[in-house]
Amino acid sequence: MKRRYISVAIGVIVVMIVAIFGNLMKINKVEVEFDDAPISVDAVEIYSFSTIKLGDSILSLNENVVKKTIMDSYEDNSIAVTDIVRVFPNKVIIYCQEHVPMCALAKKNNQDVYAIADGDFQLNKVVNRQEANLDELILIEGIEVGDTYNTDVFKTLNKLFRALEEEGLNYQEQAMFIEKIVFAVSDITITTRGGYTQKFSYTPNTIAQATKGFYQKYLTEANL
Repeated sequence: MKRRYISVAIGVIVVMIVAIFGNLMKINKVEVEFDDAPISVDAVEIYSFSTIKLGDSILSLNENVVKKTIMDSYEDNSIAVTDIVRVFPNKVIIYCQEHVPMCALAKKNNQDVYAIADGDFQLNKVVNRQEANLDELILIEGIEVGDTYNTDVFKTLNKLFRALEEEGLNYQEQAMFIEKIVFAVSDITITTRGGYTQKFSYTPNTIAQATKGFYQKYLTEANL
């Protein structure tokens, strides 16, 4: 009989513990953090797509489902969810990266539109040419995109952007600095928004160093 009472008591204690922890571990705060200051979205919009509801159990949160739901809400792939962190007992943080439009280039077999790309070529966006704001986008000439950016030429262009980033210009600053980039087989011509033009030779293996050389020469000749 005593063992039965002990078993019942233990069962009651377990139920109480589960109930207490269940109440403590209900989501009451969701934060959205971006790698950089967002341009076209905000935290409220991200949260609205997340399907997370205040009062839900933090223990039953499915990060993969939340991540997929948010990213699927942006058909142009402009938002990437890089991580979702549960901060016990009751907070969730959603980490996001926005793929900000940076350049415009021709779309293969369609001269009426521009493909709009970010510096890492994750964005999947197409606009009519008259709708593209070339005051805020780098015009890329000499190459065009088909069904994918996963080609050697776009890997080379990304190296160019990353080399300028290492020189201190983030992607948004590069878009405000460069008006046009013209690709040829063995050389690139860059024209800045201030009217400075420079042509330099490159290979896929030397593009980073050649780009840094371009920028250093620009600074010298512009007395900056």
